[in-house]
Amino acid sequence: MDSDAIVTIGRYEVQRVLGQGGFGEVYLAYDPMYKRNVALKKMRTDIPVTDRRRSLFLNEARLVSELSHSSIIPIYSIEEAEGVPYYTMPYIEGITLKEWIADKWDTPSEYSAERVAHTFLQICQAVAYAHSKGLLHRDLKPSNIMIGSSGELVILDWGLVKLQDSEKSDTLEGSMAYLAPELIYGNPPNCQSEIYSLGMILYQMLTNRLPFHRDSIEEYHRLVDKEVLIDPQSVVPDRFIPPALSKIVHKCLAQSLRKRYRSVNQLIADLLRFLDKPSTEKHSTRRVAGHKKSPHLDLSWLQKELLCRLGGWQVMPRKSAAYLFFLATRYLKPEEIGDKERVEIRSFLESSGLFFFFKGEALWEWRAEFQQRAMAIQLAFWLARSDLLEEMIDDLLQMDPPRLPLVENALLAIMELEPYTHQEIILQKLEELSTGFLDVQAVARFAFMRFACTKKATQALFTQLPLNLEEYNLQPLWHILERSLQRGRGLLVHKWVALLRGHTLSAEQQMQLDCYQIWAWLLQNELDKAASLLKRYPFRRHTLQEHPLHFLYGCWIAAKRGKAKALTYFSRFQKLKLSTTWESFLLLILEDTRLDSYLKESFMWERRRIFRRAILFYHCTGEHKKTLALKKLERTQYTHAFSR
Repeated sequence: MDSDAIVTIGRYEVQRVLGQGGFGEVYLAYDPMYKRNVALKKMRTDIPVTDRRRSLFLNEARLVSELSHSSIIPIYSIEEAEGVPYYTMPYIEGITLKEWIADKWDTPSEYSAERVAHTFLQICQAVAYAHSKGLLHRDLKPSNIMIGSSGELVILDWGLVKLQDSEKSDTLEGSMAYLAPELIYGNPPNCQSEIYSLGMILYQMLTNRLPFHRDSIEEYHRLVDKEVLIDPQSVVPDRFIPPALSKIVHKCLAQSLRKRYRSVNQLIADLLRFLDKPSTEKHSTRRVAGHKKSPHLDLSWLQKELLCRLGGWQVMPRKSAAYLFFLATRYLKPEEIGDKERVEIRSFLESSGLFFFFKGEALWEWRAEFQQRAMAIQLAFWLARSDLLEEMIDDLLQMDPPRLPLVENALLAIMELEPYTHQEIILQKLEELSTGFLDVQAVARFAFMRFACTKKATQALFTQLPLNLEEYNLQPLWHILERSLQRGRGLLVHKWVALLRGHTLSAEQQMQLDCYQIWAWLLQNELDKAASLLKRYPFRRHTLQEHPLHFLYGCWIAAKRGKAKALTYFSRFQKLKLSTTWESFLLLILEDTRLDSYLKESFMWERRRIFRRAILFYHCTGEHKKTLALKKLERTQYTHAFSR
């Protein structure tokens, strides 16, 4: 415990101010008796302590102390010091719901409609419990809801809590933006006015904004009859909002009490019905077109949005641009996308780079229909949406004949996104494809992929390769080698590379094997062996900043000549125009403060590559604590780490 506590209240040693409200102020304090931090709420002393204020303050503590719910903060004790009442509660380390929305908004993979509904359900369940005890919160809003560091959700600030059957108050209390319209007319608060506040919270969670602008009670009085609720989907057209959630919002925010939910339990029942529906009815683009009631049935909307926004994608958040382009490539016909728009999509794809399991140059030579489907697969991969990839595989198999390279790309993308948790799903899909209606060549190709994602079959896979390897043979093998390096299994990499060198390979494929082997030698601290492979290539290759040899040479410098020399080598390229992955890697090892903003804009796959590079770099510098910390971070960059 810090001995420099600024003040003592009773036995509690105050650390700092956490917040201030109309009646009280909250401190972080240390309880020496139980050796724990607590949140201590004390009446404000800068305002006269009247009997009414004292009564209201103690009323909050006494009423809340009677509640016992995981999402309602409990009261430890109610005490008094020098005539001023205070009470203590658990100290929850975390962020408010308002901050959580802002933090997650730009990362759709971490902020699905289903996750929003689950979070909102917890809020509703806590409010329903309070209502069952006859209590109203009367100030429900995102800044009064805390999400702890362990994911727990707690409703705070019950300062306006009141019994439902208590006498009408002459004062209008609560936050203006979340007040139900009937309260403006002087009606007493009840469970339906709280439902209105809940609707405002859900609207904000779905759109990252409030539906109405209310600066004062006078303005609210003047505009209350003129306010028109804009559907959440229209506010954020580049996001998919399930119609069921939009319907819940409208029912919560109905001005007429007859049209509004009569109890929070009714609202909860609709939420549970939504969450219990099949995933195809909840995920963002599964019903984007073709449903009778879908707002996206008229795809001219998407065409207009595309034409309006495509030219300015460079200034859009990258994930928003990717999502917009995905909708276009997935749901518009080739003839509905003009040449100009197609060039913009291609520029966006190339700005982030194609990956080893996607066809590079060949992609632009395909027919427009296949090219567009390939783009959609790439974008779904960047958006970390395995569910959309599975959906596209099913669609591709309905084509006559099926486009095998596209199916393979989608399957490999899923293997990259979810290599462990979804392995059984991938194997099942490959089993179906291998024994289904496809021709002999297709059966062989999918059987080969099935071998590639079966751990026990890997050895057999490498020993049964045909002499002349096709592209479809190599793509799964690159995946296996990447996975082995990630797990630090350098000996296996050398073994499999040796087997592959017995086959006919292009110069580029041989260089790819050399890169994997150099990485493995560096992991094993075999610097001379790594150097012998690096020397096979002209030094100018090492200095091409986007070339894999450039990174590996920098790591070799770190291990052989020290971190300072390596940082000097890498920092020479910092002012050049680099990909997000490279720039973020440089910011990380140079400990640049701009790193957080770069990571926030990056895709999940990019973050994984950044962390993998940094793991090797810090391994070479001998900074093992940083290596372990980055390995933990890297393990979070799979779709099973997020709630979809």
